[in-house]
Amino acid sequence: MACCIIFSGCESEVHVWLVEAGKTVAPFHRYLKNRSNSNPAFTLNKLQDGRILLLGGAADSQTATPNAELFSLETNTWDTTSIAPMGVGRFFHTGSVLLDGRVLVTGGREGLNFFSSVEVYDPISNSWASSIPDMSLPRAGHTSSVLSDGRVLIVGGMSDNSTFLSSSEIYDPVTNTWDSVTVPPMTTARANHSASVLSDGRVLIMGGQGGSMTILSTMEIYNPVTNTWSTAAMPEQKALHSSTVLSDGRVMAIGGMGANNFVTNRVDIYDPASATWSVGASLNFPRLLHGSVLLSDGRVMVVGGANGPGTRTVEVFDPNKNEWLSNSFSAMASPLVAQTGNALPDGRLLIVGGTTDNLTTFLTPFMLDPTTYSWSTMAPITTGRIKHTSEVLLDGRVIAMGGTSDGTTALTSVEIYNPVTNSWSTVAPMPVGKHNHTSHVLLDGRVIVLGGRGATPLASAAIYDPTTNIWAALPPMSIARLEHASVLLQDGRVMAIGGSSTGANGLASAEIYDPGTNTWTLTAPMSVGRFYHTASVMADGRVMVTGGYAPSTSTRLKLTEIYDPTNNTWTVVAPLNFDRVEHTMHTLLDGRIMVLGGSGVAVMIPPAEIYDPVLNTWSLMNGAVEGTQRAFHSSTLLSDGRVVVVGGVGFFGASSSFAIYDPQTDLWISTRP
Repeated sequence: MACCIIFSGCESEVHVWLVEAGKTVAPFHRYLKNRSNSNPAFTLNKLQDGRILLLGGAADSQTATPNAELFSLETNTWDTTSIAPMGVGRFFHTGSVLLDGRVLVTGGREGLNFFSSVEVYDPISNSWASSIPDMSLPRAGHTSSVLSDGRVLIVGGMSDNSTFLSSSEIYDPVTNTWDSVTVPPMTTARANHSASVLSDGRVLIMGGQGGSMTILSTMEIYNPVTNTWSTAAMPEQKALHSSTVLSDGRVMAIGGMGANNFVTNRVDIYDPASATWSVGASLNFPRLLHGSVLLSDGRVMVVGGANGPGTRTVEVFDPNKNEWLSNSFSAMASPLVAQTGNALPDGRLLIVGGTTDNLTTFLTPFMLDPTTYSWSTMAPITTGRIKHTSEVLLDGRVIAMGGTSDGTTALTSVEIYNPVTNSWSTVAPMPVGKHNHTSHVLLDGRVIVLGGRGATPLASAAIYDPTTNIWAALPPMSIARLEHASVLLQDGRVMAIGGSSTGANGLASAEIYDPGTNTWTLTAPMSVGRFYHTASVMADGRVMVTGGYAPSTSTRLKLTEIYDPTNNTWTVVAPLNFDRVEHTMHTLLDGRIMVLGGSGVAVMIPPAEIYDPVLNTWSLMNGAVEGTQRAFHSSTLLSDGRVVVVGGVGFFGASSSFAIYDPQTDLWISTRP
C-alpha cells in the first residue's frame, strides 16, 4: 500500500488520499476520512502494520503541535485520542520508519526555536522514548533517509532562520549513537531539498534553497560505501519539490519552486546509470509542498501541495507513456463561466450557456450523470447566452430565459429543453429583454422573472405560463434591482432582496410579491445595503442572506442576517469566516446552510463553509479547497442531498471541472480545478 499527504495551507483543510496496492480504487484513488484539523508541515509514515502515523505540524505560523494521529484503512477512521503525543511540538521535522518498525523523529522547529532533539515512537507499546541522543545541530527543513544497513542519514536543513547547513550526520539505532564526524559535508549548504535512496544504496540530494533563500540547481550524491559526495548539475532550479525513484531506477524531480520563485509544473528525470537528465511530461498543474509516491504498478502519484492556495488534486504519471492523468473523472469538454445548472427529475444535471472569455457563448449544453460522474453533450440551444436564468418546470422540461450573447445586449428570447427528446423549442419571448435577473417556478407551475438589466437597471417583473405559452407583465417592484437575490418562500410568495438600482449602489430594501393578490409589499430593510449577495430559504422558512458588496464595490461583506417572514424582522447572526461576493448558497437537507466560492478580499477565492443554525456558527468545510474555490460558477442541490459545483473561474482561469459534495459522508469528489 502506498500513501501520500496533501498540504492545503494554514487556513485550509488537510486530507489524506490512500491508494491500496493491487486494488482498483475508482480507478486511481479513493477518498478517505478527513483529518480532525488542518495543521500543515507534519510528517506522515506508513507503519509496518499498514496504519498511517501523522506527527506534529504547525497550528499557526509560530505554534507547533505535539499531537499524533493514526489512520486505519480498514475502519476509515482517524484516532486522535489514544495515540501518545510527542514530547515536544514541532513542524518541518522528519520522520523515518526504522527496520524494527519504530519511528524516528528528528529536529524541526516551533516559531524561531529550532530543535536538535530526537524522539522514537514504538507503535506496539504506543509510547515515546526521548532517550535518543540529540543531533549535533538543530535542524529544520532537512531530510532523513534510511540506508540499506538500517542507519539513518540526516542531511542539511537550517539551524536558525538564516543559517543553511551543509553538514550530515548518521544515526545508528543498534548502538543508539550519532556520528556527525565521519560523513563529510556537502559542497553546498541547503534546506527544503529532496532526498532519494537509489537502487544501488546511494542517496541523491536534489535542489533546495541556500543562502539568501536562493533556489539551487545543483545536486549531490552520497555514497555510504566510500563515504564520499559527488556533485552534478540539474537542468533547472528547484526547491520545495518532491522526488520519487521509478521502478527502473530513474528519479523524477517533480514540480516545486523554480526560477524567479515561480511555482513550476516541470518534471525532470535523472538516470543515475548514465548520469543524464531528460525532461518528463509536465504536471497538469504547477505545485510545491506536495507529496509523491511510487505505486505498485510502477506509476507515480502526485497529490496536493500548493500554488498560492492549497490543493487536493491528484495526478498519476505513467512512465511507459510519459503522460500524466489528472484524476479519474472526466471534466466538461470546455471550461465554462456564468452558466446555469439544473437538476432534472431523473437526477441528471443540465448545464446551459456560459462562456470562457466573455466573448463567445456556448450553444452546446452539457449533461452530468452524478452516478457515473460522466458528461454528455446535448442538443444545442438556438441562442448562446450568459447571465441568464434557467428553471425546471413541473413537467421536467427546462426553460432558459434572457441573458446576453455579447455581454451587453439583453435578450428577450426564451427556449425550453425536453430531456426526453433531447430537443429545444423556442417559445414566446419575454416582454422585456434582461440579464442579471432572477427567476422562480411558482407553486402553480408558472415562472416569474424579476429585475435585472436591459438598457438600464429594471424594476419590471413578468410571469410565463408554460401551458398557454403566454407572458404577462406584473406590477413593477418599488425600485429597479439587478445583482439582487430572490427566493421562493414556503407559502409561495416571492421575496426580492437588495441588489443595485444603478449598478454601483447597494440596496437595503426588500419586497415580497404575492401571486394571489398580484401585489408587491415592502418588508423591513436589511441592516446594510448589499448586491452580488446570496439568499436561501432555511428549513424553518426564514431567509438567510450572506455576503455581497455593501454599499459600494469598495467593501465586501462577511455580514450574515436572517429574515423572519412571520414577524417581518431581520436578525444579524454569526458572520462568515471570509468576505465574499458572487458566491452560491444552498440549504442542505439536514438544515445546515452551505456557502460556496465567490471572490473576496481577505482570501481571493475563499473556501466553502457551512452554517449550523442550532449553534449559530460557520465552519470551514472539509476538503473544499480545489472543489469550490471558484467564482462565477454554478452549483446545484441534487434530490439526494448532494451538491454539485461546476465550472467558474478558479486560480487557473476558467474551469471545466466539477466537484460533488456529500453531506452524509462529508466527502468531496472532484476533477481538476
